[in-house]
Amino acid sequence: MRFFKRTRMPIMQIHTFPDPILRQVAKPVTKFDDTLATLAESMLETMYEFGGIGLAANQVAVLKRIV
Repeated sequence: MRFFKRTRMPIMQIHTFPDPILRQVAKPVTKFDDTLATLAESMLETMYEFGGIGLAANQVAVLKRIV
């Protein structure tokens, strides 16, 4: 797995209220693989780009519980 790789990740679209995806229940993550690591890295880049302090996966239209 890749951790702390310093490459620029794509900035994702952030969904805000009243987008219906925010009311959907996310599923638990059972396997942390390279795909999930890439998603987490992209979410971090997106959060920092928008000056955020936290970002839920459903805010970027991914229904996974990434904690």
